[in-house]
Amino acid sequence: MKGKWALVIWIGLLLIALWTAGLGREAVLNPYGFQSLSAFLARAFSPEVNVSFLSLIAEASLKTLAFALCATLLALFLGFIGGILRSHFWWHNCLESKNASFISSFFGYLFGIPAAIHEVIWALFFLSLIGLDMMVGVFAIAIPFGAMATKVFSQFLDDVDPAPTNFLIQNGTSPVLAFFYGAFSQAFPNMVSYSFYRFECALRSAAVLGIIGAGGIGYQIQISLSSLKYGELWTGFYALILLNGCVDFLSSRIRKIFGFLGSNDNGQRKKSSTPDLSRTYLALVAFFLCTLSVLLSLWFLSPDLSKWGRIFTQFHAFSGTLSAKGIVDSFTISHVVLSLDTFSMSVIAMTIAGIFGVLFSFPAALNMFSANGVLMQPKRKWGVVLYVVTRFFLLVWRAIPAPIIALVLLFAMYPSILAGALALAIHNIGILGRLNAEVNEHMEERNARYLRQIGSSSLSVYLYAILPMNVRAYLGYVFYRWEVCIRETLLLGLVGAGGLGLLLSEEFSSFDNNGALVTVAVFVGLTLIVNAFGRRLVPA
Repeated sequence: MKGKWALVIWIGLLLIALWTAGLGREAVLNPYGFQSLSAFLARAFSPEVNVSFLSLIAEASLKTLAFALCATLLALFLGFIGGILRSHFWWHNCLESKNASFISSFFGYLFGIPAAIHEVIWALFFLSLIGLDMMVGVFAIAIPFGAMATKVFSQFLDDVDPAPTNFLIQNGTSPVLAFFYGAFSQAFPNMVSYSFYRFECALRSAAVLGIIGAGGIGYQIQISLSSLKYGELWTGFYALILLNGCVDFLSSRIRKIFGFLGSNDNGQRKKSSTPDLSRTYLALVAFFLCTLSVLLSLWFLSPDLSKWGRIFTQFHAFSGTLSAKGIVDSFTISHVVLSLDTFSMSVIAMTIAGIFGVLFSFPAALNMFSANGVLMQPKRKWGVVLYVVTRFFLLVWRAIPAPIIALVLLFAMYPSILAGALALAIHNIGILGRLNAEVNEHMEERNARYLRQIGSSSLSVYLYAILPMNVRAYLGYVFYRWEVCIRETLLLGLVGAGGLGLLLSEEFSSFDNNGALVTVAVFVGLTLIVNAFGRRLVPA
């Protein structure tokens, strides 16, 4: 779709979203809540440092880290198997099937369904079957994340050089061995580096699932917030920020070692060079260490396997509460109205996040305002300070889950989709700011530096050199995050910000399984529509 028409369509969607949100027609701010908000912000400088509470937070942080590790390993295993089934390369080059395109497309649509169902829905489903258990979070994250990984892994396989695999098959090697020696060896470094990116996402999701009772640091934060213990709440925030910061740093360093930066589920990535022997050995060491960490995590979590042994009995009882008539009767006009609310929340959030995610990406990119940076005036030294401060705030915003941000905003705002949109926007600014900063750091600087040398202003360098080169990457990340954001609106509904999530929360609370199934189906349909629509809006 042409860029100007995509812009016109998006502006139209934004106007509809703002009207749906009641902007200018309904009260937004709650003046009676500012005192509570002030008290909350004041405790930022005096968090709870009681030894017993700190030990509790440390244990909760380890639990969050442990089930994020286990969930990531399970998701990667599912993603690897599904990625092979979903890849055109496997069916066409290895098995020489004449229906390779059809089969790979079939598995693509098949894995698209669990990927569209948010991990919170999976968690609520497992909680209703077996009750509170840390492994609920593991499976709730692993299923949708594994389905998402199938897409990326299949793209990695489809991008490899087919010549080695074809040569091995032509010389009598079995398709399986030819695949592993010819194709998998090429894609393996990219798969490893993407695994660390997926682990970052799993860690954030693990904290979110704690809010709904799956345990870990999110659960402790929820308890502190419910009891209005602001000092404890800030301690939990700082622990979450520190945990995310350590993981971000580690995964970023490993992705740089493998030469693979800025990956996401939309397939936007910087390809690594041809894998060499040392890189492959390093990947094997990383895999061994990750496996050891997961085994230690399972030992630490000590899952109650007896509960999971009853899951099929519980599922049979759950399915017995469903009926065709109940499902049909559960669909009402409210699903359409709430779908519009959910859609509007995501559009407002991504408009704000998209704009500020680009703006913050420049001070967050070391090559922009540092000494001798592309946009830095000569002899100015404050660029590194600006870089560190911006990176810190982006880390804070993406480390704190959007539902927690929404609960804080609801101190001073009335429950509405605007509060939910603002919470999603703040969280996604942190993510988009970092992703776009990586785009800036790895851009070709020749044209920008030429304009700087002939005396062009920073604004001219940005408009005529940086923006034309990077705009498609910026928009690609925005629309990718829009696909994720429409799933995350569910979380905001669970904390009272409206949309389909609020309805689903009420249905789960009242054990209305027919209604919950209908709402999930509507939500999945809306997610798939947004996914397809978002891809059409990205300019070619």
